[in-house]
Amino acid sequence: MGLLSDEAIFALASASVWLGRPAFALGTAIRLGRIPDFARPRGHNELVQWRKHFDRNPLFATFCDKLAAREWAQARLPELRSAEIMWIGADAEALPPQFLDGACVIKSTTGSGRNYYPGHDQWTDAERRRRLRRWLRPSSRLGEWGYSQVMPRLFVERLLGGDAGVVDLTFRCHDGTISVAFVATRWKSDAARAAYFTAEGALIDRPVEGAGRLAADPLAPGVFVRAAELARRLSVGLDQIRIDFIVDGEDIYLGEFTVYSASGFGDEERVGVGPTIERAWLAAIDQSWFLSTPHLGWRVRYAEAFCRWVPKRLAELG
Repeated sequence: MGLLSDEAIFALASASVWLGRPAFALGTAIRLGRIPDFARPRGHNELVQWRKHFDRNPLFATFCDKLAAREWAQARLPELRSAEIMWIGADAEALPPQFLDGACVIKSTTGSGRNYYPGHDQWTDAERRRRLRRWLRPSSRLGEWGYSQVMPRLFVERLLGGDAGVVDLTFRCHDGTISVAFVATRWKSDAARAAYFTAEGALIDRPVEGAGRLAADPLAPGVFVRAAELARRLSVGLDQIRIDFIVDGEDIYLGEFTVYSASGFGDEERVGVGPTIERAWLAAIDQSWFLSTPHLGWRVRYAEAFCRWVPKRLAELG
């Protein structure tokens, strides 16, 4: 198939987004501040948008459900630890009152930022009920198909960490390899400190949006290496997944899997780790559901053209 034919099929693939999901396409362009190339995604953020539209991996429904993802991960790695679950329910009114203290965290099985810490979040009873009821509504945020497949539930998890708190440790993984890591203390608070790290654990000293400078690795010796090995093993067979761990001293606990990191509107490009993630993702893109699943019609031609384009993009990245 010649270059012109590939160009035509890329145009058709892009048109399928704009004509089939105009609100999603327009919203993405506004958020990115440019017209994205949905058919030939360049950069981490466009790759996330490509995944939202073209890649309907059934595993995304599992990963977008925090409890189902935990079961999947522990079936793959039985030695993997996670925080104790104290209650699960689908009715905000049925939440036992003994969990409204500082020894636990209340979460939704799906969605981003749905964590309630009774020990320090100052919510009134009415506000708590209203928010928890909203967390129980099915949703697909910003075109994220995986979340639309999950019926939300509430669950209560025993709170990890003492006065020193925990460390958030995440890895961007690609079929058994790691592109970059992220480490944060007091994450999503006014005292947050965070930084990106290389796959080998070297600090990338660039400011992170929403956090102060993390001058050094806050992890106990050996923790980064042990967690990285867990992440590599969990990610085999997946083109890209963000695996989040919670670290309490020397103990490593699974947090969650993130399919659509920052919904594709994060600061990876600004910080400078975007090309590293993109290169590793494209190198493993043949593991994606879209490129490893039979299709019909023009999608067959598009998948073939996409596979021819990937080596060219990797050559551009160097």
